[in-house]
Amino acid sequence: MNKKILILLALLVLVPGPDGAPAVAGDADVTTRNDRMKKLMERIFTGPSSSKIGYPPHPNAFLVESVKAMAPGTALDVGMGQGRNAIHLARLGWQVTGFDLSPAAIRLARAEAEKAGVAITAVEQSAEEFSFGSEKWDLIVLSYVEFRHFMDPIWQGLKPGGHVVVEYYHRDTRRYRPLNDDKSVATNELLHLFGSYRILRYEDVAARPDWMPTGDEKHRIVRLVAQKENKGERKVCYREGKTFSQGEEACMGKSMWRCEKTGWIINGACK
Repeated sequence: MNKKILILLALLVLVPGPDGAPAVAGDADVTTRNDRMKKLMERIFTGPSSSKIGYPPHPNAFLVESVKAMAPGTALDVGMGQGRNAIHLARLGWQVTGFDLSPAAIRLARAEAEKAGVAITAVEQSAEEFSFGSEKWDLIVLSYVEFRHFMDPIWQGLKPGGHVVVEYYHRDTRRYRPLNDDKSVATNELLHLFGSYRILRYEDVAARPDWMPTGDEKHRIVRLVAQKENKGERKVCYREGKTFSQGEEACMGKSMWRCEKTGWIINGACK
């Protein structure tokens, strides 16, 4: 790997990612940062060694494992790069949309999807420009992208019952290389950021990150699978192998119990 490429990668971890801006930043700051990142990503993706130093060609392993039990639906890949995750999901039957602010990345994603014989929608936009919609996605993928500043659009765009899959750097990664706070999370920060969701899985592990120019050392990586609960779903209760709908009653011993959204509640004595 040549020296020029290593310098580019060092700059990459010091600059917030394609979607990396705190919510308090002004429009001019966001535009300047996105322009800077766009130029950097263009140089990486169009360089002669881009296949070696960009996102790895294989999909994120945590995502691959996490979606095995999910029924395919609509998926959004945030900061999709060359489309490694989007193409994997499309092969599984998902209807996939991805966006990235790098034109070169989008061109590569479209070309790789065509080569793989799958259909994806690849959009050249930043997170500030992209419309997440309302209850549109069954799955949102956040793989090594900064997402703090659009947590609300993620929530609004996710369908009730939909999932978010996250893999990101822990702040301890700067023990190995310079790293901006916007490009990492503190201990248990993901649990707080996704506190409105049902956390299905959380990991804080030593592992080799996907984006890693050299070396085989293990960094501290955080991973999460969260679900937006379907609060409008009609709940059911169970008793001795039978199903009871919300509002139905059952006598248990001397007490009458009524099925509610939260489960069984006592409702007086048996008649």
